[in-house]
Amino acid sequence: MADIKLRYFAYASNLLEERVNHTLGNDSSAKVIGPAKLQDYDLCFDYYSEEWKGCKATCHSAPRKVLWGVLWEVTAEDKALLARAEEVYLGKYREIEVDVTTPDGDTYRSFCYQLGEIMDANGLPSPQYKDVIVRGARQAGLPEEYINLLKLKPDNGYSGHVQIYQEILQSIAK
Repeated sequence: MADIKLRYFAYASNLLEERVNHTLGNDSSAKVIGPAKLQDYDLCFDYYSEEWKGCKATCHSAPRKVLWGVLWEVTAEDKALLARAEEVYLGKYREIEVDVTTPDGDTYRSFCYQLGEIMDANGLPSPQYKDVIVRGARQAGLPEEYINLLKLKPDNGYSGHVQIYQEILQSIAK
């Protein structure tokens, strides 16, 4: 029996394939479908993560804004691993269903993760976390205008060691 394929909309560090492989393992069957946008949502950083030494991303409802991301095809097993990584079991993030649209105009029902509650409103990501998001946006072929907006988002200036960032950079270098 074939695994049922699910659609996952990633808009932050999981834009980057190496980041998803870090979470799911290199033997995962997850694959990128392509760029997609979520209308009337915006990218915010509202949850401090010790792992990233800055605030992690979430999405908030925001009329007339567009949140770009990547649509992934994943299995139920992948979804369980993603939920664990997003700490859904602790209530930090929750799964929501959204309709995303590809540049070709196709609409897909998918799931994504949203912060369970605002913990650090208008927080700042570490430069390392922001770099992973920007790298993922480039890798995914998101619009250049959107990538430029990501690069302009302020960060917290943290210059110390971020282990997960180093691991992702090592994966990229391979």
